[in-house]
Amino acid sequence: MLHLNDLHISFDIKGVKRKLISGLEMELKPGENLVLLGRNGVGKSSLLKAISGKMEACLDAVLWNGKAIRGIAQQDLAKKIAWIPTTRVDIPYLKAFDYAALGRLPYLSFHGRLKELDRKMVEDAFVKLHIQELKTRDLNQLSDGEFQKVQIARALCQDTPLILLDEPSAFLDYPSKVDLFSLLNRLAKQENKMIIYSTHDLDLAWRFAQKTLLLAGDGSYNFGLSEQLILDGHFNRYFDDEFIRFNGEDGHFEFDFSKGSRSLKLTGDKKLIFWTSQAMAKAGIEVQDTSEIEVHCFSEGEWGIQDQKFKKLIDLMNFLNTLIF
Repeated sequence: MLHLNDLHISFDIKGVKRKLISGLEMELKPGENLVLLGRNGVGKSSLLKAISGKMEACLDAVLWNGKAIRGIAQQDLAKKIAWIPTTRVDIPYLKAFDYAALGRLPYLSFHGRLKELDRKMVEDAFVKLHIQELKTRDLNQLSDGEFQKVQIARALCQDTPLILLDEPSAFLDYPSKVDLFSLLNRLAKQENKMIIYSTHDLDLAWRFAQKTLLLAGDGSYNFGLSEQLILDGHFNRYFDDEFIRFNGEDGHFEFDFSKGSRSLKLTGDKKLIFWTSQAMAKAGIEVQDTSEIEVHCFSEGEWGIQDQKFKKLIDLMNFLNTLIF
């Protein structure tokens, strides 16, 4: 079990001490995955480094089964914590299998030769991640999504109870992000791993992470079940501003473009109302139930206003631009 006990992270900037994290108390158990969320510069990457043992000042605050990691030898720590950084490795002619096999280094003898058991663990990692076809590919021939899975294969080969990932979805397309977060959730449960990762993909991350740690960057934080943090309004407190707000009813972020003076009322089909309101917001038209201008959304996928009926949303938008309201 991982326990953070009164952990502090701060930096001196031009002689001024800035607290990022102050007095952090947190526990994580096998089978749980945790996402670190917050704006840029709040200490997400620094916290991952601290947990991995890379920050001298935090070694006494990171406890492994009740023992501070300061007292754990580096080779033993490498058997407990696997670290996957943001940076990509592109080494010509290095095969994905050989790169993943580097995860076995903490267990090898001085000569560094893989035994049959080591090779089987590497093979098993590729099978678990359904990426057997990547084994013989060179690293520099892999897409970002493929390389990220090979990185995770290396972490599985390292056979540690805890896996840390710093912004693993940074360079992935949307479907690959969903696939990655789903994979991390699945690995935590099926392999009984503790997994901690940072990301800026707010809409997706909380849906797959059992727990969330919100960092404000001023020392304060909130930790708990992702859904509880949403219900308590913490997502709104951390991320809402003039143009963006977190919708606590359905869990997605909304962008507020409607600062103009025009407004209208939408009635009818709920699905059509939702997508029509998105288009209206971008056009600077606010949706208000009190507006005198009413557009009815028909379930057949049509819009009606006054004595006009439209089959395409763009035609409705063009018509609205001719009105003075």
